[in-house]
Amino acid sequence: MKTLWQGRVGPSKSIANRALIISSFSRSQLKVEENLSEDIQYLKNALAELKEGKSDFYLGEGGTSFRFFALRASRESFEITIKGSESLFRRPMDELIDLLEQLGVKISSGKNQIKVKGPWRPKDKVIIDCQKSSQFASAFVLSSIGLSYEFDVFLESLSSSKSYFSMSLNLMNELTNSNVHLNGDQLSWRSTSEINTKSLEGFKIEDDWSSAASVGCLAALSEGEVRIENLFAESVQSDSKIREIFSQMGISNDMQNNVWSVRGSSDYRGVSIDLEQSPDLFPVLSVLCAFAQSGSIFTGLKNLRYKESNRLKNIELLMDALGVGFESNDDSLKILKPVDRKDLSSLKPIDLSPDSDHRIAMAGAVAIQAGARVTIRDKGVVKKSFAHFWEIQRSL
Repeated sequence: MKTLWQGRVGPSKSIANRALIISSFSRSQLKVEENLSEDIQYLKNALAELKEGKSDFYLGEGGTSFRFFALRASRESFEITIKGSESLFRRPMDELIDLLEQLGVKISSGKNQIKVKGPWRPKDKVIIDCQKSSQFASAFVLSSIGLSYEFDVFLESLSSSKSYFSMSLNLMNELTNSNVHLNGDQLSWRSTSEINTKSLEGFKIEDDWSSAASVGCLAALSEGEVRIENLFAESVQSDSKIREIFSQMGISNDMQNNVWSVRGSSDYRGVSIDLEQSPDLFPVLSVLCAFAQSGSIFTGLKNLRYKESNRLKNIELLMDALGVGFESNDDSLKILKPVDRKDLSSLKPIDLSPDSDHRIAMAGAVAIQAGARVTIRDKGVVKKSFAHFWEIQRSL
């Protein structure tokens, strides 16, 4: 089978953002390669400027980088202004503000910005609300390095995206001389953790499985093979489960020497899957399943409305436009009647607004790959996580 594209999708955003926060407490430099997503670049630049004593920052669209940087900046004893896009400030902020206030940080908010002034002066107990996102707990842990005192920390409603919090704990234990872990809902941590310089200097960031999954979905609808490099089979990234999902669907794929190969499949089947720990897979995977030979069931979707856009609602709109038979509620989507790709030519052209969401734009690209006539407004939103996505899509 002809190889249509081979290359790298770029460093993992989840791993890079976490490692950058940890390394900001060290004099050692973390090696972060080129071809960075916009989110990683914003955070990398902000942390470098924070070390220089600057106090005014712009973090773009990235919810993760914004939350992580806000906690890191709040460790400093001077006032720092952190700005972001309008769409970023439509995402949940109450939990972040509540956490900062519990830590004794002086905080004020304005239009598309917050101001923080540390240092942390917490009370005896801090409760972190993780119902909408585990990022608030990760942000705390990553910025707790070097504290000279300890206090009790409890994580409330840590279920959705718990795998991402586990990634934070794993990286803390790998890159610092610490032993951070959960005992039920209580966080066990040591406030005097120090950076493991040797581990940090030798740390290599694997490529991004979320981005690889989007390319894999395109490849599954192609007439050739795609080979994606620098991916780890034993990965801390929860989206690496796309390999297992593809195998369940009958989509030919394999992993050899850190290269994931995906081959086009004309008769793959649908899947029943819980995506609570891998929510970023939903947009592209659901559209791929819209053209499967059988129905699909996706559960664990309750927090998709808190992402860059209401992803469940936007995917429902796309499914409607594609003529897919489906039903949904706040936590699930069932594809009851997939679409035959042969019938796509009879559909009206679809005008898709990604709603400032890179993953909705990528989902639209999967529909295009299947043969739907979709025009995507503002294709540039993909630069947030995967700047050369459209270049790869054109090659397929």
